[in-house]
Amino acid sequence: WSHHALTTLSNEQIVAEIKWTEKAIEEATGYRVRYMRPPYGDVDNRVRYVLKQLGYIVVDWGGDTFDSNDWKIPDMSSSAVISRFQKSLQAYTASGANNTKGFISLEHDLSKETVAVAKAVIPFGMERNLNLMTVAQCLKDHTPYANSPVPSTSAVSEQPPPANNNGGDHQEEKTRGHVDSSGLDLRQQNGAAALASPTMGQRGAWWSSLALGMLMTGLVSF
Repeated sequence: WSHHALTTLSNEQIVAEIKWTEKAIEEATGYRVRYMRPPYGDVDNRVRYVLKQLGYIVVDWGGDTFDSNDWKIPDMSSSAVISRFQKSLQAYTASGANNTKGFISLEHDLSKETVAVAKAVIPFGMERNLNLMTVAQCLKDHTPYANSPVPSTSAVSEQPPPANNNGGDHQEEKTRGHVDSSGLDLRQQNGAAALASPTMGQRGAWWSSLALGMLMTGLVSF
């Protein structure tokens, strides 16, 4: 909800972050999601356990190589972000790795500029025999939601949460710490391969991480 690094929070605070986020997503979309990305990729065994007890599957991206760096815009130009990520995709496909496994990437739809990055990168990847896929599809998960979706006819609750989203505070994702190795192992064991994009459109909103299970897309080798 407030995009805090979860390892710095108490168990109770983590639950509050998750539940306020869960409430906002379900009221807006009718979906109660099961996948989430910890802000900055900051996760440890304690956080992972709390999230598991809440019914969530932790998903993280595949390291700095697959960080699009779109969150650096405008400090980094859109063209520089696109060029850098296209080079990463080019190196990945040239290595032949896409014949055996895929990857998960970090992207956002914080602004029209970051959306433009995705619009440029996706066709580039598909031209190199990479395919878009949700994380749930990569895991062969046929029940990506915790409920049967019921279309919402009301706006998100007007009741304020216990803490705001820091005015859209979005720190550098590179401070995330480390990639969730257990999540990566799970994907590899299931033949999963994805370029996943944690998106929901509100700058820095923590629920963008939770919406990952619903909107995450991926580049997967054929």
